[in-house]
Amino acid sequence: MSQDVPKLVKVFDDNAQAYDRYRPRYPQEAIEDIIELSHLQKEDPILEIGCGTGQITLDFLQKGYPLTAIEKGAALADFAAANIAPFKDGKIITSSFEDWQSDEQFSLILSAQAFHWIEKKAGLEKILSLLKSNGALAWVWNLDRSQSSLFWEETNPVYKKYFPSEKKHVSLDERAAEYYRYLQRFRPKLEVLKREYAWAQDYSKNEYLGLLSTFSNHMTLEKDTRDLFFGDIGSIIDQLGGTVTRYYSTVLILGRYQ
Repeated sequence: MSQDVPKLVKVFDDNAQAYDRYRPRYPQEAIEDIIELSHLQKEDPILEIGCGTGQITLDFLQKGYPLTAIEKGAALADFAAANIAPFKDGKIITSSFEDWQSDEQFSLILSAQAFHWIEKKAGLEKILSLLKSNGALAWVWNLDRSQSSLFWEETNPVYKKYFPSEKKHVSLDERAAEYYRYLQRFRPKLEVLKREYAWAQDYSKNEYLGLLSTFSNHMTLEKDTRDLFFGDIGSIIDQLGGTVTRYYSTVLILGRYQ
């Protein structure tokens, strides 16, 4: 992966509290589909890669599944450990997935909003080495689908001002599609499925600016520039009535051993 990844991990880690508070969760329909499509039983062990502060981690622990989660950022891992403390079958390990070693095998290996930080060939090979013979992997991303909204149109000039396109930016949508195409190469060894779930969430101005504070490209701006950027976005939210509706599509990519 890029040599900038450690810097970006620090950005997330430094903003762990905002990440926990403002990052959107995942539709319960997607959680239920992962369980059904992976043929998961209550006693089946789950491994989660890049758990952040434990958003999707809690969804599975609350349903009674034993889960081990790996998180590279120490502050994020601490938040996750606190969030899952009531669940005796939950465990947080502070490590990168690449460095972590285990002899255990898992029925489901899950990664939500994180696997695009891992080199796909080496990452998938390691996943397959950790999967049980009847196991499944699931990659999940929340993708922004607000491009046709009035708020998007109003803020687009602000983004062009503060983020001039010096080089082509590979969107999260494109990355998810790339990983889906790559996973398909492993057919027929894996049955590969893709599902999408459309939903929306309303944000106050403070909530929306809090959400933006969890995005790596925003937080790597110089502080003075970042303050101006946030001020411009906040002014547009005020002009549009003080709230923002953000439209999402949650993408689930699932591979299951045949």
